[in-house]
Amino acid sequence: MKTNRVILIFVTLVLMVIASHDNFVMTPTKSLSSQHRFSIIEWEINNIGSKLWNKLTNSSYKLHGIQVPREFSDFMCLQQEVRSLYTEVKYEIAKNGSLQESVPDHLQELNKLKDKQRDLGVFIEGFLEDIVEDSISSHGIGYKIGSIHFPPVAISFSPLPKLLVTSPRSNIFRLENILLSPDISTEEIIALENSIETNSDLSAIVVDIGGIATYPAMISSVSSIEHTLNLISHEWLHHFLAFRPLGQHMLASGQMNELNETIANIFGEAISKELMVTYSDDLNMTTCSSKPIHGSTSFDFSLEMKLIRNKVDSLLQTGQIDQAEAFMENKRLFLVSKGYPIRKLNQAYFAFHGTYTDHPAAISDTFDKLVKLQERYPSLREFIWAVSGVSTYQEFLQLVADTQIQNP
Repeated sequence: MKTNRVILIFVTLVLMVIASHDNFVMTPTKSLSSQHRFSIIEWEINNIGSKLWNKLTNSSYKLHGIQVPREFSDFMCLQQEVRSLYTEVKYEIAKNGSLQESVPDHLQELNKLKDKQRDLGVFIEGFLEDIVEDSISSHGIGYKIGSIHFPPVAISFSPLPKLLVTSPRSNIFRLENILLSPDISTEEIIALENSIETNSDLSAIVVDIGGIATYPAMISSVSSIEHTLNLISHEWLHHFLAFRPLGQHMLASGQMNELNETIANIFGEAISKELMVTYSDDLNMTTCSSKPIHGSTSFDFSLEMKLIRNKVDSLLQTGQIDQAEAFMENKRLFLVSKGYPIRKLNQAYFAFHGTYTDHPAAISDTFDKLVKLQERYPSLREFIWAVSGVSTYQEFLQLVADTQIQNP
């Protein structure tokens, strides 16, 4: 009986996740990218069965006390090594394109490291799922179905798809989001972006993502332990929101998308910080060695990005599209010289990063509103529950106004 209930829960969540990710209407951009498309449905078919089986049969760490798997240290050190090498590859491509001689060798080494990391990842996925679920459950966020915390936290360190984002050239707006195969090469990415921009009046960019709310959620292997916990919590909140008005109206407008992504960022940061304190002795790895990450410590990237965004918006508002694009390329080269490996800076770049309104590329004040709103609630649970109940951005603004009156 319990097994049947767990299966029903998983199937329900998977169907909602698929429905939220897959848009079956063909467009010119989808046609141009068709040979590189990533299928959520195919991925779910190949992965949900094994995750469900593990959830039903695997002995949790809770059965023998809170014990970090012995593979954890090796996994996290590999994660640091992967992140360092990955940043090096991005930096070389940003400086010289994919023709840099060392890039193929780096990519080959990177793939070897990721393979080793995936082999270890299966041993620690359950541990990370359990500690994140414990933290979320302790806040009373989610549902209880018997003894089951719903949605159950479930992750996979599978290779992440890349995301193709388009925006009109004349204004910054996130138009299309298309998942692409994780195996697409840099040459193929550049060719696809150029093809879209040649055959339309769109700006296009293919970006890396840190996670995606499939079920189980796909999580990046190129992150620190704190950011990994942040990503797991972030994607779980999307699973939870699929059963709340906020998540069910996520794609109704750009503002609702921003609201969903930004509250998931706030939630992810809160849970990850809490876990880093709770498990400080176990999760802080001090014995790993890795190359330094690019990026000047004295350079204010956030301020510079905000200035760039404001200038681009100003140029686009007066119809100076070519000038805006030339300005962005000049600024991209400047940022690369400061150690920030940005391969492409265009309208689509700002459209993607602007969705996360706590990012310096954003101009929306949604993040500021959420931060002030959170201060008016006595707990994380009440904050999440209140915001997740809105169906429109206007309802969110009304919630902000109402709480301000009640808590001046």
